[in-house]
Amino acid sequence: MPNDREFEEFVLFYNNEFLPAYSDMVGFIVYKPEEVLISLEHSFSHILQYFTPGIAEELKRENLLKAKHHIQRATLDCYKIFWHAMDVYLVKLVDDHNKRKFCINMTEGDFLRAFFDFKTKAQEARRIEARNVGINLLETIEAYKTACSYGKIIYNNIDTVKMADFDKLRTKIWAFISAREYIAGVLTAVIAGLIILAIDCFFFRK
Repeated sequence: MPNDREFEEFVLFYNNEFLPAYSDMVGFIVYKPEEVLISLEHSFSHILQYFTPGIAEELKRENLLKAKHHIQRATLDCYKIFWHAMDVYLVKLVDDHNKRKFCINMTEGDFLRAFFDFKTKAQEARRIEARNVGINLLETIEAYKTACSYGKIIYNNIDTVKMADFDKLRTKIWAFISAREYIAGVLTAVIAGLIILAIDCFFFRK
């Protein structure tokens, strides 16, 4: 393996930045997004070119730079997808007053403040991204990484057991209410039918 400081930086970034971001994303959304896999494939393709025997030093450096760009792009996509998935999940929790009150191991005020910070950090990340288009992905990656860390704090305080129990209880309550409404509807129809029959018999069949 060539003794190349820039290649060592690539390996360090892959291990210390990409893999944690990829692990967090896949662990949360439970699938592997195509755009991330494509960037990863492109990155590894350039690394293979980098190790091609006899390749000119200039081409080696060019392929390594392209590989770094693709792995950085994949890392950024991981954090953006991860943040969006957490946002969808947490918004539902914010909108559900009962769940956010009984299923989170933090006060309601702390939860809402943390959610506000989670959204604010994402807005900051988007501004940094717009400012660094085509210039510096690393600053943007760090900004989205920070935004995701706020979401992880909230998620780690969610009691998933209570959430599951709450959903089961809610399902039973709705089933009970639906059954009562159905029975009430049937009884109403039967009573209405009997009244109509009585009227018909009393007034029209004498």
